[in-house]
Amino acid sequence: MELASLVNVKKTYTVGSTEVGLWDANLSVVGGDFLAIVGPSGSGKSTLLNLLGLLDTPASGELRILDTDSRVMSARDRADMRARHLSFVFQSFHLSPKRTVLDNVTDGLLFSTPRRGRRGPAMEALELVGLAGRAGQQVDTLSGGERQRVAVARAIAKEPDLLLADEPTGNLDSQNSRIIFDLLAGIAAQGSAVVLVTHDRELAARCGRTVEVSDGRTATPVGA
Repeated sequence: MELASLVNVKKTYTVGSTEVGLWDANLSVVGGDFLAIVGPSGSGKSTLLNLLGLLDTPASGELRILDTDSRVMSARDRADMRARHLSFVFQSFHLSPKRTVLDNVTDGLLFSTPRRGRRGPAMEALELVGLAGRAGQQVDTLSGGERQRVAVARAIAKEPDLLLADEPTGNLDSQNSRIIFDLLAGIAAQGSAVVLVTHDRELAARCGRTVEVSDGRTATPVGA
């Protein structure tokens, strides 16, 4: 099943006197995909991820998420799609440091799951990332690798159709990078799609598919 597609999408920004972003992006993401997006800084990788996450809208071209054309979505429609079907993992974690591990994971279910139904999925996700025993611990007492695992648990708790990860291993040591990568690979193996932005070519080579974003103009499947 195709979960997301971009056809001739353009989205650019002016930074100083330079125009950056995407000029002609074409991409298809299906269930079970483990897709790495690679390219130099400023090439348009994060722009592409923001479009897939409905955090931004194309200037032209067609973007479809779960067979819905983004051009007919209201702001509320996009927010509902993100809440129910999409999840995000960021390099900087975006956790609430003074709250517990469990609270941070249940926050990811705030708009998709009734209050009484949040604890079960949150604990299951923490079990998957090996942190169920830290559920009651305050987040700011955890290591960087543990915090990223909490962020992954928050992302997978609602069993998203599409999980978007922006440099999720960028600040981690090799051991924690492997743990995070294996967790994301497991999510894709269960039928969700995972799109991973990374500068690490070796990491990207371990994904099922790699897309190169070059010069901010195209998203081209490597080897295609």
